[in-house]
Amino acid sequence: MRIGVSFSIPIEEILEHIALILRNRAPLHESVEDYKKLLRNLDSKAAPDSTSARLMLSQIKSLRKELFTADQALEDSANIITGYVGFLEQKEQHGTTLAEQQPDPTPSPEVEPPEEVENEE
Repeated sequence: MRIGVSFSIPIEEILEHIALILRNRAPLHESVEDYKKLLRNLDSKAAPDSTSARLMLSQIKSLRKELFTADQALEDSANIITGYVGFLEQKEQHGTTLAEQQPDPTPSPEVEPPEEVENEE
């Protein structure tokens, strides 16, 4: 089960965050090796016995799970990039720079609470 989580990412960290998502949740290089191994087994001319056929079935199921997880990570990445593209297009449309889009790092002055007036009765 998956739960949707929403959080903001600093603009300058977007691409780094997407790379992190894909490295951690979509290690396709491992899946490619498993896929190649499966193809080698299927390409062999020897007829598989039931144990070998079960192993191939297990490999296929495992690959499908890995691809599903990778697809979810790619979908999340696509959603982030869609937001990033919208930001870039808005920036280009208004002719603003990245620095102009970021909030001022200087803290705002603190507001003094009003002085309490003693109640004379």
